[in-house]
Amino acid sequence: MNQEEVKYYRMFIAVKNTLENNTSIWSGNPKFAETKTNFDSEVKAISLLDKEASLNTKGQTRDKNQIRSAVEQKTLMLSGALTAHAALTQNETLKEKLITSKSGLERLKETELVTYAGIMADTIVPLQQTFTSDYGVTESEVEDFQTTLDEYAPLVGVTRQRQAKINASKKTLRGHVDEANRLLREIIDPLLLRYKYINAEFYNEYQQSRTIVD
Repeated sequence: MNQEEVKYYRMFIAVKNTLENNTSIWSGNPKFAETKTNFDSEVKAISLLDKEASLNTKGQTRDKNQIRSAVEQKTLMLSGALTAHAALTQNETLKEKLITSKSGLERLKETELVTYAGIMADTIVPLQQTFTSDYGVTESEVEDFQTTLDEYAPLVGVTRQRQAKINASKKTLRGHVDEANRLLREIIDPLLLRYKYINAEFYNEYQQSRTIVD
């Protein structure tokens, strides 16, 4: 990222944190929630594209091994919850796909690990509320798992389906910055106006997070 994009990205993260810290206030507004999800996708795409652009061959093998180890650890943690869920819901198809041992994950080839972890992510994300309330798997844990997986996948030549969904391969990093700004300017900013009068503390905190810091 260039200096201007870095400033915007820092602002995006501040906004994202503010909104997530106040979810209970705006979660009842469907269009707000929908736009927040789209905004998060743009911010994540910016991070992924910047990481990809920053990769170099020096130390790449070491870094890849380190990231694989992190993927295996986080995958194993989620496999436990998925296994329990499969057993409780009598989902034999899912149960047969799951790996619940470190050695089992270590035996997987690089592309096989990415594929397996991707299946886990695609299973958990739509049921996040259930996994949080029933199995203690927080949204931040799943997001951290996805971020690590998305960091590992390009190193082994695999294009994550999740990246395709947000068109990361078709849009420039600047394009994601512009789209994130548009979502804030045209939708979230106007939606925040009502909170100026019904929840001034939240409104002021949001306005502070929207400040570009040099």
